[in-house]
Amino acid sequence: MKYQNEEVKNINNVAKRIILKHMYYFLSDTINKEFGGLDIRSKIAKEILKQEQGFECSVYEAEVLMKTLNFEMAKVIGKLENQCLHPEEHIVPRNNQGHIAKQSFGL
Repeated sequence: MKYQNEEVKNINNVAKRIILKHMYYFLSDTINKEFGGLDIRSKIAKEILKQEQGFECSVYEAEVLMKTLNFEMAKVIGKLENQCLHPEEHIVPRNNQGHIAKQSFGL
């Protein structure tokens, strides 16, 4: 079987690569659906989300939440990258040991 002009013998690998391709966009889709595309750090968005969804947080909590969402998604993406991509194709930032670099997300 060929996928993206590359011969692949393992169908599980192809399935993981297809899922991985869509995972890169999943985080932005999640934030858009959860918060209606609003930046939860802005004052206006906070008021709207408080009234519509009962969601309240400080500026600091909003910042930490966004960084944590990015980090958690990077861990999922990193796991798939390890299973189906060559190390030189990895997109998620990693430390010297090859683990997801938490400090890259400001955590």
